Amino acid sequence: VGVGNVARGLLSESTGGALTLQATVARPDGDATGRTPVYVHSAPDRYLFCPVCPTGGMALTWFRDRFGADEVARAAREGRDAYDLLTELAADVPAGAARLTMLPHLMGAFSPEYEPGARGVFFGFTLAHGKAHFVRAILEAVAYMLRRNLELLADAGASADTVHSHGGGARSDLWCQIKADVVGMPVVTLEGEDAAIRGDAMLAGVAIGAFANLEEAATAMVMPRHRFTPDPATRAVYDDAYRRYVELFDTLRPEFAAFEIDKG
Repeated sequence: VGVGNVARGLLSESTGGALTLQATVARPDGDATGRTPVYVHSAPDRYLFCPVCPTGGMALTWFRDRFGADEVARAAREGRDAYDLLTELAADVPAGAARLTMLPHLMGAFSPEYEPGARGVFFGFTLAHGKAHFVRAILEAVAYMLRRNLELLADAGASADTVHSHGGGARSDLWCQIKADVVGMPVVTLEGEDAAIRGDAMLAGVAIGAFANLEEAATAMVMPRHRFTPDPATRAVYDDAYRRYVELFDTLRPEFAAFEIDKG
């Protein structure tokens, strides 16, 4: 609600610890495969498709905590954010991370693969790859997860031409641009980071009659901050990289299935 996802035709995503997507739909049974989690919407007579991937931004947090000691120390000295320093490294790496592919399934895979034994993978690195490539590969991997779930939603009849982005990942202009380039549609960030509080205020406004409905509340209260438009120059690179991402998971699925679930 707080990102304006109150009517059909809009998709939103949140990259926090997890990656979650939201799509407003008229019917709860639009996905014939039954793979898409569905919830009752706060708006009357509507439902939400909500695919979830357990490790979104958490994959970058894991990398920072394990391999980002220099960036953490520098951030403390300079009063900056270690995530910003890491993404600055990634910004110097061209799209596709020099063919380094990551599978970000550090706690198993949920939507749309549904493979609890899935594990994280870095594939294709050589002596030429450095820290910046690995950071870039993580950012791109989350974007590939987003694309795969957008395809799931489109198959279920919940397609759109714009994605509203929120959560901690939306603070990174680089990450938002990567997402736009990978999914091939504009990604829009919003003014005000706390979408939950804004959603509560919108619901309260409708309840007291300040707004006729949630669509009117969204028009008044959900303000775009920046629109990231896909760069056509990266399209072929990312289409090929996304193909490798999907094929890598499918190739490793039998090995993943052999793992017991282990979140340690």
